[in-house]
Amino acid sequence: MQISVVYSILRGIRAGSLPGVPKYDKVIMGAHSYGSVLGRLISTIFPTSGADAYILTATAANLTGLQQFIANIGPRAASVVDSRFEGLAPAYLSATKNIREVIYGLDGSFDPKIAEWDAASPHVFGVGEISGRGATVPSSFAGPVMVISGRQDQIACGNGSIFDRPTVDCGLGPGSHVDETRSLFPKATAFQAYVPENTAHNLNTHYSAPESFGAAHTWLESVGF
Repeated sequence: MQISVVYSILRGIRAGSLPGVPKYDKVIMGAHSYGSVLGRLISTIFPTSGADAYILTATAANLTGLQQFIANIGPRAASVVDSRFEGLAPAYLSATKNIREVIYGLDGSFDPKIAEWDAASPHVFGVGEISGRGATVPSSFAGPVMVISGRQDQIACGNGSIFDRPTVDCGLGPGSHVDETRSLFPKATAFQAYVPENTAHNLNTHYSAPESFGAAHTWLESVGF
């Protein structure tokens, strides 16, 4: 269902049929974490009618830390975790612990106040979002693809906890966990893997975020957007 919703939005942007949204001839899909899984699926199912380019963040070819991440956050039915969600079906879950260790990097790589706020905020998600690793079938999408994942991303290429030793290293350059994602886009006209240092899964809340945003915009310009 989520794939259909996102695909409908992409088509609506192209057609100018979304209320208050102008028509665009080119559409770039920027996605994070589970959204990147959806982006990979859309590029596979709709290789010629999805987005014109994809920027997928907090992901890799194989999400090696996903199962341990699930165990570490202790998901429970959101309806029993927070009274605000008491009307939700049991298939909607909420993380109950360890947000800091599973999506943030080592001390000094982010503002502690942001992590405190994040840990106190509800993290509600559908059970389907953690039930699988997403598309592993190569896409026939023939356009530009960029993948941005932090070097200490515990879900993309780690073991689910930043405090486990040795600390995960997603690596840099050819053969790294992030760069291996290119195998899922064999027909991409351009592929770039960008790995910010001192950054974990929640890369948008780390001190390196401006660097990642800048890299994305520079890459978009280099491929003609």
